[in-house]
Amino acid sequence: MTIKNKLQTIILLTNIVLVLAIGITLFIVESYTLKEKLQEEISTLADIIANNSSVGLIFDDSATTTDTLASLKAKKNILFAYVFTTKGKLFAHYTITKSTQDLLLLLPQQQRVKTETILFKDGYVDIFAPIISHAEQIGIIYIRSDLKILDKHLYTYAFTLSITAGVALLLAFFLASKLQGLIITPIQHLLQTISTISDNKDYTARAQKFSQDELGQLIDKFNNMLQQIQLRDGALLEHRNKLEEKVKQRTEELAQARDEALEHSRVKSRFLANMSHELRTPLNAVIGYSSMIKEDIDDMDKDEIIECIDFIQLAGEQLLSLISDILDISKIEAGKMELDIAQVELPVILQEVEHIIHPLLSENSNELLVKSDPSLTICETDRVHLKQILFNLLSNATKFTDKGTITLHLERDNEMMVFKVSDTGIGMTSEQRKNIFSAFVQADGSSTREYGGSGLGLTLCQQYTQMMGGSISVHSEIDKGSVFIVHLPIIINKTQDFN
Repeated sequence: MTIKNKLQTIILLTNIVLVLAIGITLFIVESYTLKEKLQEEISTLADIIANNSSVGLIFDDSATTTDTLASLKAKKNILFAYVFTTKGKLFAHYTITKSTQDLLLLLPQQQRVKTETILFKDGYVDIFAPIISHAEQIGIIYIRSDLKILDKHLYTYAFTLSITAGVALLLAFFLASKLQGLIITPIQHLLQTISTISDNKDYTARAQKFSQDELGQLIDKFNNMLQQIQLRDGALLEHRNKLEEKVKQRTEELAQARDEALEHSRVKSRFLANMSHELRTPLNAVIGYSSMIKEDIDDMDKDEIIECIDFIQLAGEQLLSLISDILDISKIEAGKMELDIAQVELPVILQEVEHIIHPLLSENSNELLVKSDPSLTICETDRVHLKQILFNLLSNATKFTDKGTITLHLERDNEMMVFKVSDTGIGMTSEQRKNIFSAFVQADGSSTREYGGSGLGLTLCQQYTQMMGGSISVHSEIDKGSVFIVHLPIIINKTQDFN
């Protein structure tokens, strides 16, 4: 069954049910109304006859009462009427159809009729009413009316309702046939569009929208779906056209990744070589001077022994510093390095760092200048890590500067303290600056060989600075020296985790 036939069937069945419900309701209401009207009419008629019959009952004049009942001839629906005394004696009648004995059966307990009583039976209605005179019951009137008029009226009414319902159903079916196009036409057009797209694979086609209702929304969604499919096909076509280029690009990326892996391998090899050299040098010094003391202790004086011990101590300190740097890097990467925040006097820190770095300055005949903002004297930070940052930067500056000037400058920038370590050394190229803070890396391999060192100092500076909520940067030009700038909070938030 097509949607068109389904709609017609649904509309027709709905209208039939609706018309039947309305017709039955109207018929019931009309039947009840007619009964009420008939009841009211008979009741009024009984009241009139009762009033007119009271005189005859008072004067025992049955002829007068009979004449009064004879006036009921004008009512075609009245079958008969009887007037009884309060003792049950038939006093007057109209159209006698039964014997007096039968009449007694029709009026059960007639002496007890005190109020008007109406009884509907099969095909007729009976009414019993008391005849009252001066507030005293003097008789009873009994009237029977035929219901044929009522039935005839109801039959006529039912026939009229049937004709009206039939015309209404025909009209509804006609209108449904004409108006169903509002639903069928958009659906048929949509099916035609779907068939066209399926046959031709043409996703540029669009379904026509006829209204703003649910069907209109359905067509909008369908058109949106077609647009998404069209965009997807376009993207797939573009992707297919650019596939070769992407493969080439991916090949280049893989080659770059291979080169980076090789470079990392070379860096690892250089690191192992550097570590081997950096570890062997102090260890050889410890072993050599220890052997010298052991073999020649009897021929050495006290000053020579002290000098050897000093060399052993220096080599041990170098070895301890190298191992500490490696352990600190491991702790930082594992997130286990902790800060010890306390109040620090900055002038004391600067003085201590200047004292520690002084022996290194003399090796390359360098000069150190320290400048400080006099208003910046107290901060809350990690004392050990701050000294380590400044020492590493100054040590790095003395290593790459020969007969030059190194400057340590402290100033305030709002809530931050700024340390600037500048030198007049060899400087760096832009390419060298990119990897300056990478672990185990110096400017290049030749720098490692010429100047020594593990390449961990600047990496630790950056890690410590970030842990303390700050930052570090570098500005440098080849043969013009370098400037390292460290920003640290004057007061570090103890609750913040900078790991």
